[in-house]
Amino acid sequence: MRLLGTALVVGLICGGAHAADKDGNFQILGAGALKCQKLLDADKQDRLYVETWWAGYVTGVNQTTDDTWSSVGKKSVDDVNDLIQKQCTAHPDDLIGIAVHDVLEDIYKTRTKADPNK
Repeated sequence: MRLLGTALVVGLICGGAHAADKDGNFQILGAGALKCQKLLDADKQDRLYVETWWAGYVTGVNQTTDDTWSSVGKKSVDDVNDLIQKQCTAHPDDLIGIAVHDVLEDIYKTRTKADPNK
């Protein structure tokens, strides 16, 4: 099951700061629980809903991932939206939360490790 595999990968990326049930499963809430096809068909308002959701998700990943200041590195919001759009186009039946995770996994090596303002 893809969700279980993703939950396990999230655990590996986030180090010891992860939580799930005894089988590694967890509930995705909000826009992340919608199928990618919803994003592909979305109007501007619904796209903003998804963008707000993934920004919160990324903030949580930033807080819980070792050696990471920004999971998206120097990518802009538009860059990340484009990557999520491409991921959803390739996998319209996936949940948006899974697509966002997959994008973060793909760009992990380009993350910003330290606050560039210091």
